[in-house]
Formats: sequence, C-alpha cells, structure tokens
Amino acid sequence: MGTQQEIVKCKKYSLDQGGVCGDKTREATALLSLKANWMNFPSNWVGSDPCGGLWVGIECINSRVTSIMLSNMNLTGQLSGDIGSFSKLQNLSLNSNKFIGQIPNSIGNLSNLYYLDLTDNQLEGPIPVSDGNGTKSGLDMLLQTRHLRFDRNSLNGLPSNLNSLTNVIELSLSNNNLSGPMANLTGMNSLSYLDMSNNSFTVSDVPPWIASLPLLTTLYDPPS
Repeated sequence: MGTQQEIVKCKKYSLDQGGVCGDKTREATALLSLKANWMNFPSNWVGSDPCGGLWVGIECINSRVTSIMLSNMNLTGQLSGDIGSFSKLQNLSLNSNKFIGQIPNSIGNLSNLYYLDLTDNQLEGPIPVSDGNGTKSGLDMLLQTRHLRFDRNSLNGLPSNLNSLTNVIELSLSNNNLSGPMANLTGMNSLSYLDMSNNSFTVSDVPPWIASLPLLTTLYDPPS
C-alpha cells in the first residue's frame, strides 16, 4: 500500500495517535506546517504526502522522515516548533539559507538526530537548552548527535548545559555574537573539532579546560 493511501487510512479510521500510523500523519502535518511558514521552497513540494510525493530534500524510510537536507535553497522564514516533530530524523541540514529568528527549543525533541547544520543563516538569540524539569526541551537533549554546526549566524549565548552532549565530535560556532566568559565544555569529552573563532569572548588566553578534552585534534583560532 502506498504512503498516500496509508496516510488517508490513518485519517479515515482515526487510529491511535500514539501509534505508528499517528506518527506518520503527525510528521506529514508538521512538514506541511513548515512549508506554510517558508518562502522559496522547492517547486515539487506539492500535495499532502512529503514521503510518497518524493519532496526534494526529504528522505523517508517506511514513511517516516529520516533526513531533511535543504542546503543553499534560498529558503526564508522562521524555524517553528514543528521542526521538532520528527522522532526518526537523523540528518537536519538547513545551512546557507535566510532563516531568521531563534532556534526553537523543540529541536531538542529530535532524539535520533546525528547531524545538525544551521550554518550561514540569520538566526539570533541564545542556544536553547532544557529547563531541567521536563517541561521544555533544548539542544542539551540531543544525546545521539555527533555534529553541531552553527557558524555565521548572530547567536549570543553558549550555555554550560551542553556538557551533557558526550557524543558530539564537532562543535562549530564561529562568526556569531558570543560574548562573556567562555562556557566550560569539559563534559563534551568526545570533541575532536572545536571552532569558536570570531566571537567576543572576554578570556585573554585559551581556557585551561580545553587541554582536558582527550580527543581534541582541531581548535580553530582560540579566543585571545
């Protein structure tokens, strides 16, 4: 049975929204909501079935969205909370577009995310983190993620909560508006690549905690 038929069947019989069928319908709805808030989306984004319709940049397995790869598409708009609706998503690449506003906390719901690239947009505000009591998610909950890339935006906050991300091997935050003391990221002990160049940290030397990262091999332009 095709994906479109599966989604129609889900809606027709109102199957349990906590089940697989509910997940497929919810993800399709989330992508349609994102489309409604963006401009310059691909011309083949038509219909109500992103997986079965083979939307450009959307990859699916068993009608579940696993990759959203939309680099350099001239997309404009904001990243709404719907971006956190894809529990099977492994790759999210929205770099080299014109997204504005803040990174939504809901991105922390992407529990299977491996690769996140928001480089070269117009995003601002702090890096969102959870509130610690389960009512608000954040990037510190992306425990499976290995690559985090946020270069060339206008982000202005680097929280120490990121120490929970012990699987991240690449953290790139160059050319933002980060300032003040540099957050201690000792807990990110899998880091091999760290780039925080071209920000406005107040430290005058390389923070001593950097030397304690056992796998670090690449450090670009440490603050001075």
